[in-house]
Amino acid sequence: MIDDSVKEKIRLRLIEYVSQITKPDRKSGKNMFVCPLCGSGAHGERNSDGAFHVTGAVWYCHSCKQGGDIFKLIELYEGLSSFPEQLKRGADLIGVSIIETVKNDFLALKNEKRKPEAERAKQIEIFSSQIVGTLAEKYLHDRGFSDETIAHFMLGFNAQTGRVVIPYPGTDYKIERAISDHAERKYLYPTGESIPVFMIKDGESDYFYITEGQLDALSMYQVGVKNVIALGGGSYRLIEELLETTKIAGAVIVADRDPEEKREKDGLTPGERTALNIEKTLSSHGIKSVIVYPPEGFKDANDLLKADPVRLRNFLAESVKEVVEKPSEGLKVINVGDYLSESFFDADIAYFKKYKDRKLGFANVDKFVTLYPGVACLGGASSLGKTTFAVNIVDNLLEKGESVIYFSLEQCPIELITKSLARGVYEIDSLSRINNVDIKNGASSDALIRARSEYSQTAQKYQLIEGDFHFTARTIIDYVEEYIKETGGRPIVVIDYLQLIAPPEGFKGTQRESIDENLKAIKDMSKRNELFVLLISSFNRASYKEPVGMESFKESGMIEYTCDYILGLQLSILEDSDFYTTTGMRGGERENNNDKKEKKLYEAINQSPKEVELVALKNRNGRQRFKCFFKYKMEFDTFIPDLNSRYDPKLVSSEFKALRSVDSVPFKTV
Repeated sequence: MIDDSVKEKIRLRLIEYVSQITKPDRKSGKNMFVCPLCGSGAHGERNSDGAFHVTGAVWYCHSCKQGGDIFKLIELYEGLSSFPEQLKRGADLIGVSIIETVKNDFLALKNEKRKPEAERAKQIEIFSSQIVGTLAEKYLHDRGFSDETIAHFMLGFNAQTGRVVIPYPGTDYKIERAISDHAERKYLYPTGESIPVFMIKDGESDYFYITEGQLDALSMYQVGVKNVIALGGGSYRLIEELLETTKIAGAVIVADRDPEEKREKDGLTPGERTALNIEKTLSSHGIKSVIVYPPEGFKDANDLLKADPVRLRNFLAESVKEVVEKPSEGLKVINVGDYLSESFFDADIAYFKKYKDRKLGFANVDKFVTLYPGVACLGGASSLGKTTFAVNIVDNLLEKGESVIYFSLEQCPIELITKSLARGVYEIDSLSRINNVDIKNGASSDALIRARSEYSQTAQKYQLIEGDFHFTARTIIDYVEEYIKETGGRPIVVIDYLQLIAPPEGFKGTQRESIDENLKAIKDMSKRNELFVLLISSFNRASYKEPVGMESFKESGMIEYTCDYILGLQLSILEDSDFYTTTGMRGGERENNNDKKEKKLYEAINQSPKEVELVALKNRNGRQRFKCFFKYKMEFDTFIPDLNSRYDPKLVSSEFKALRSVDSVPFKTV
């Protein structure tokens, strides 16, 4: 057996080996070379100057996308596939005496052991300061770690060994992890020292998560867990030692999900055996614990962090419920002190911050509304453009890079797509007369060709699902959750519209009860998967001539309580006092009769552009009530914020007067 220090000594001679097998690319800077594998560099034909560079004990080529240590380069360049061959070749090529190296490294290890704690802690600080811009930083980012986590735990880079440095919190102990998967040893532990437990204890409670890997522990911390233990390279028996100094009230043991081929004669995989031994040890001390495994397809906590941090957070949050004492079955009880001192408050804040810049895309509305995960209901009378308004919102979100799934239970896909194209044509050429009907009839123009080309790129993350009258909430939920599982994304979900969702299978209640059940199921999907869902709803016919209110929403008593956002479209004329009263010759006013109101409504509905108002009745995470005005160009399927609306009161009631101010601000606050 060759000591690991010998291998590291050879790794440190990387630049000498590179200098023997290729030439420098001096035009690109120090430690830059022509790639010995693909020939990139020296400003050659591949136009890849600076492609191959050496940083300490590691190399990387940006052209052929390969990298590693000296042994990986020997493998690729010399064609030597076995590590013993690579080791011998590396020693021969650079003239390293293996015997002398072993002797020198033994002395170095003895000196390292004698270093005082302050000096070792300083060394950790140095490694931490050297990580920026290195392959170690890229490796950690690829593993899903944020810059905040890297800095908080002082993760570093040892340029001499080319490894990631992982300090143990609260100690001067550190280990090093290989960046390359081809390294013979994944971890290097200080020689001659007992391996401690990797423990993070930032929470005030005494409940812990226990796992094997240090990176798995850091993964859990990043999504909100504050008390976590990783056994690292130590035995599960370290738990016995830990219990002498640390109180553990209960534990969630997050076991590795090993592949079936690792199952041994006793029927257990290594991950299962370790977890069972930890559980047995805790049980002997009277400590309740539960063993959980990552979802199918994921090996460990870090594997899940890379794919889906929200899913990891939810998985861990559900797991701890099995060991925390519950006052009453069926009740979700939160101890506020623990919530604030533990990880979940900070995690909830972090997830809200993620969405603070996600907006509808209309300047007047965006001052008041942020699209946090939740359910929004958009209602309006027939012909006021509910679907068109929703499509405008979808297009705005697509331009910002969001993914969208649109369930259209009423209109076929071409209806929605031609709305977007007509809007695109109008934005490119406001003098164009091509509308969505013209597009469906085969019209063409330079503006349409351009709009179609641009939209085909913007809409790459846009899925349109054409439904029918048999679509249930369960159909929608299953599709969305399968999409999340396959892509790892969190799409915006639009359902057009609520009243057309079929009753749950076997449901025997009324239509109103069916709608309420569907609403609750959709709300649950939103909460479970951190989704923003936009529901379109029809209005009661009696509400078409009256200002928008909660009672306007058709056949559901749950909208007011279930939805996080409630928005209604109405004709702006409903804000005009002239709609309600007529001024006589002597200056007096009298109420208009129904015929006069019908006439005014008819004129308002048929004018172009149509003057429409968006009324917010509920906005859980912003200003509760406000009104915004729009010009709705029906022929071009475009809503344009009306920043100079003519509806600047006189208004007929004190209720309306409270809704409006006399300045020129286009959004009015209740």
